[in-house]
Amino acid sequence: EQECARIRSILVGNILKLPMFAQLIKNNLLEENSNHVRSQTKELLIAMWAICENNPSHQSLLFSLLVEHVQTLSLYSRKATDYTKVLCCIIQKMNYETHQSILDKFVDILTELFSKQTHGLEIHQNAQTYKVLSNLLSMDGYFLDSPGCSVCSNPEVPYTTVKLETLKQETKFTDSAQIVLLDGHHEILSFTISVSEVRKPKFVKTINFYQSTKSVLSATELKNNWRLWRKVGSITLSPGQNQAEYEFCIPLIASAILIEYSEFYTQTPAVGSGSGNEKLQCPRCSRAVTDRHGI
Repeated sequence: EQECARIRSILVGNILKLPMFAQLIKNNLLEENSNHVRSQTKELLIAMWAICENNPSHQSLLFSLLVEHVQTLSLYSRKATDYTKVLCCIIQKMNYETHQSILDKFVDILTELFSKQTHGLEIHQNAQTYKVLSNLLSMDGYFLDSPGCSVCSNPEVPYTTVKLETLKQETKFTDSAQIVLLDGHHEILSFTISVSEVRKPKFVKTINFYQSTKSVLSATELKNNWRLWRKVGSITLSPGQNQAEYEFCIPLIASAILIEYSEFYTQTPAVGSGSGNEKLQCPRCSRAVTDRHGI
């Protein structure tokens, strides 16, 4: 059993030294939208720490890889929950005498980070206004700041999954995008999109999402007027993938959404494959046509 534990510790140590492992922490523990993936990564890192129980150097290496992301932690807001749980779990089990140098470095980084964040709050353009208004009004939230705060966003009403068809008031198309005017302002947490490829040699690669809060009478007012749109997300599909889901860091409010198909995978048809008889679909009436000149 001791020999097995030693081998496991060596294997974990070799994994920790791989450059891609540091990238895994960033991608799967901080940037990943899926709560399940972040939770599984947290459990993996805690298990790796336990395996290296008798090898303080490997434990210090793992802790160092985690500490590298502390200074950028504020960028990930609620996504950093599992990351902080890993840190707390590991710190509680650390021996100060064994890991003194790395713990002291961690404390210095935290001190510098808190000082920088506090200074940022003090010099914020609306800081003095909030301070004065707090003596006059009972405030809940930073209503002078238009960008959503991912830290403060904590909706009380549970979300429901609905089809876009039930929310749309009007739909318009451009050469590469679909504009959907909603029947009101809606709070959106995630998108699930299904792609049906009409032209088989051409698969969607990148889909961009935009939102608008502009109140308009018709979707025509939003068409080709990019200053009214704000990009809120992007999905990259693999060739042949027909469904994808995107979860926003914080819920967004939108009265209209724009789905842009910005990049495509293009496959060159084989000689004699009959591509001249390729069936296409009219984007206006959805009628099948057998020749691209029939559109």
